[in-house]
Amino acid sequence: MTAYSKEKRDKLFNLLPAYLRELDGPERLRPDDPPGPLQALLSVIEMQADALDGDIEQLLNNPFIETCEPWAIPYIGDLVGTTPLFDESRIRGGDSAAEIFTDLNGPSLRPIIGLGNRADVAKTIYYRRRKGTLPMLEEMARDVTGWPAHTVEFFQRLQWSQWIRNHIRMHALQTPDLRSVVKLDKLEGAFDETCRTVDVRVIAPHEGWYGIRKIGFFLWRLKAHRFEQVDARRQDAAGDFRWRFSPLGQDAPLFSARRREDDETGLSARQHVPQAISHATFFDDLSQALSQPWCWQTVAR
Repeated sequence: MTAYSKEKRDKLFNLLPAYLRELDGPERLRPDDPPGPLQALLSVIEMQADALDGDIEQLLNNPFIETCEPWAIPYIGDLVGTTPLFDESRIRGGDSAAEIFTDLNGPSLRPIIGLGNRADVAKTIYYRRRKGTLPMLEEMARDVTGWPAHTVEFFQRLQWSQWIRNHIRMHALQTPDLRSVVKLDKLEGAFDETCRTVDVRVIAPHEGWYGIRKIGFFLWRLKAHRFEQVDARRQDAAGDFRWRFSPLGQDAPLFSARRREDDETGLSARQHVPQAISHATFFDDLSQALSQPWCWQTVAR
């Protein structure tokens, strides 16, 4: 027995009375000293007991998707009704490394299918727990497509005849606020706040949005890129205070950087998706920043 570990294999032997341990042989002073006959027998029994204990522990972990073995993933996925977004049947020539480098030796570089299935099943359980909520639908659209998403319940944007005795909707007015430049800038967009009359047509990309049982998904395929140390360009001659952020002098808008919302139970806002920042939104955000006391102290310094 070459790989003998006293710390791991002497638990049963140390439970014996001291006189039995002395009869088994002299005490092992060094790790490479051979054990006695009884100590060696108990170490073999303890190895099998540890293997059985580890198997029982794994059986307790298999009902959970985070700790189960790969063979148990399809069974848990079938119980929760998982629709696989990534499976082995969609892979064509997954062992590209071995095909390109024929003399490659070492571990297999093929993608582990169980990892993708584990993530799909775990997300399905997560979605089942939050079933029916609007933030869940938004997060599911973001996870499936990989793009920033925003969901809208279009019944919230319908005009309502107010009944003072039950469920007053002060935001569902029949006339828009024409004095708010920021709200008018959001027209026909994902964050539009203007209410409409009901539209009974089938929902489509450009029509049939506003109905009681309709939910819209808005996706952004473009990405906002960060540029540093870019020289701005003056719009007119010297003395003009107007500058353009593009060094080419073109009328290119600024885009908000994509970032996740602070609260996962909430919906994304305009600053969470990579879209162009309008003049009204930029002015409104700057006005709110300048109204803070710490901002005035910074400017005064």
